[in-house]
Amino acid sequence: MFQKYFKVQRDTVTFVIIILLEFAVLMHIDIYLKNKLQFRRQKGSDMNSNAMVHERGLAAFIRSSRNASESWNPDSSVPRSPDRVRSGIVKNIPQKSKISTVQIERLKKRKQINGNYASVHGSRYIVPKRELRNYDISYHNWNRTHRCLIPSSRKMMMPIEDLYCIKMPQVLPNFKNPCWFAESNSSQQPTLRCLPYFHVFGVCKSGTSDLFLRLLNHPQIVPNTGFLHKETWYWTWRRYGVSGIKHKPAEIVSFNDYLDVFNTTHIQSYSVSLEGGEIYFPLVTGHGDPMDFWDHTMWKYIPQNNYLADEPDVLAPDLIRHINPEVKLILILRNPLERLYSHYLHGNYGDTAITFHVDVVQSVQAMRSCTSQHNVRACVYNERFINSLKVPLSASMYVVHLKEWLRVFPRQQIFILRFEDYIQDLENSLRNLFDFLQLDDIPDEQMLKIVSLPRFYKTTKKNSAGYICRETEQVLRHFFHPYTRDLAALLNDSLYTWDDVNIGKACL
Repeated sequence: MFQKYFKVQRDTVTFVIIILLEFAVLMHIDIYLKNKLQFRRQKGSDMNSNAMVHERGLAAFIRSSRNASESWNPDSSVPRSPDRVRSGIVKNIPQKSKISTVQIERLKKRKQINGNYASVHGSRYIVPKRELRNYDISYHNWNRTHRCLIPSSRKMMMPIEDLYCIKMPQVLPNFKNPCWFAESNSSQQPTLRCLPYFHVFGVCKSGTSDLFLRLLNHPQIVPNTGFLHKETWYWTWRRYGVSGIKHKPAEIVSFNDYLDVFNTTHIQSYSVSLEGGEIYFPLVTGHGDPMDFWDHTMWKYIPQNNYLADEPDVLAPDLIRHINPEVKLILILRNPLERLYSHYLHGNYGDTAITFHVDVVQSVQAMRSCTSQHNVRACVYNERFINSLKVPLSASMYVVHLKEWLRVFPRQQIFILRFEDYIQDLENSLRNLFDFLQLDDIPDEQMLKIVSLPRFYKTTKKNSAGYICRETEQVLRHFFHPYTRDLAALLNDSLYTWDDVNIGKACL
């Protein structure tokens, strides 16, 4: 009897313990969910705005601006930006800080915006209006209005360098290449650092590698240590932590890493004595990154840009001008149709002329739809939109990108030639280019060797893919016509319409 009694008691105690444990678990779950909900509500005005302003919220933008002003040290050597001021409200958020109608409506639905003010965390902020830069993008009239932003104002972006915070030293007058001596951490002797003397900045699949490697055969030109002794991938990709046309994640490259690519040992290995006994170093170096001409889709990560805006204010040309204002720029342009097809095959977008036609039709329709609703710059520099296209259409819209460079650099600082003229007359093209670079003349025998070098690369996939379909050519000619027409007018040369070139064959 007692055994039965104790058994019942033991079972009852076990049952009670189980009930208590279940109740404790439920209480912990309830507390966890409540805390999570409270955290989401507290963070809501920050995180909910992500859908409205791409990947960064208005709250993060304003909060970082407010923190920047509050944490600024007046004794700091970094200048305070006039674009970040807080006196009850945030004023003068950087230029072109336009909020679209859709974004404003979403803020209104969340009751975060009223009239010209946005309400975040109980504070009221002015909704910034778009300010236009004081220049005509069709010609050089660079306006030095951009300034270094204090570090705390960049916490809203991924940690990349603010190149406007770099004050470039005065270059050495006895070097033809822009060089200077910098203090070294590893030794007491100063280290020679150099920027590129020239930059082949475009465009992809237009013979840039062939041109660059022929340039390296000039006795005054020193190769760099980058890919093919040519490419750094810095300005467009690696400084933002991406690599390749598809912007695959990669390690972020710093400005010092970029400078390491240029071989200063070779530059100072040869010198000549001038009259009066002065030592002069005539060797130069350069790099060729053809994507720098057109791929500006990472502009939202440049601190001086406002990523609430639909289009950028500062691009790679502005940054290059700040760092290397006297760089000699070289641009080679190819028939936009042929360039696009070669780019399509080389980039593994597709592998036949038929798939190219289908993808071209879809991409052209998408681009026309975008440009009918937005400025063309807002379309060609929109990373998500450009990556959604099945062909790299924007890279062949030359006039759009060239205006960005001419906005910053004077026309006489850019050497432009057609790919078709280059391959037909290598010697004359190279001699004109050497003159532009202000390099010494080379003997005819040496020039003959340079011209006789085999062509560096030719897209062999065209042999199996076939020619561009005539129907595809018609679609592309009609699409590119306004851009090539404007390019010819900008350069005052009708050859840049490429109207005399027929490349398609019937295949549909």
